[in-house]
Amino acid sequence: MKQISLLRHAKSSWKDAKLKDHDRPLNARGRRDAPWMGKVMAGALPMPDLVLCSTARRARQTILAVCAELGFPAEGILFSKELYMASSSTLLRLIQGLEQGGHVLVCGHNPGLESLASTLCSTCFDKFPTAAVASFAFHVEHWNEVGRLGGRLELFDFPRNHPLEKRGR
Repeated sequence: MKQISLLRHAKSSWKDAKLKDHDRPLNARGRRDAPWMGKVMAGALPMPDLVLCSTARRARQTILAVCAELGFPAEGILFSKELYMASSSTLLRLIQGLEQGGHVLVCGHNPGLESLASTLCSTCFDKFPTAAVASFAFHVEHWNEVGRLGGRLELFDFPRNHPLEKRGR
């Protein structure tokens, strides 16, 4: 069995118009929501064997906060420029090229993540909000088989599903 968890970066800041898109940091809401989603994931999903993340600053900040809550070591995260604004086909190709592990967590961007989520199972994702996670299970033996058969949606959650009081202000 293989499991794929897709995590969209948390809410980013547009405060500094001079920054390149790749360099935008999380805003206050994003800094609050990223660790919260790490707690949600820790309670609902198995520990990932592999964590892949875009090199964009907002994605790096998100995954570091999430992994801290999961207990996944920061030095084990693989950052890839190829994941920055990757299309669903690029994301799927990277996942299908994996050789080991049973659960991969991928942190990246829309529209690629939303499109891939819709591709991986029959559920159509109308929205894939910031800091959302979608996790899919596949009854396959090898990563290159993922996507040929539909996966089973195990979890779809995002911060606004939870009361603000729980997430912290």
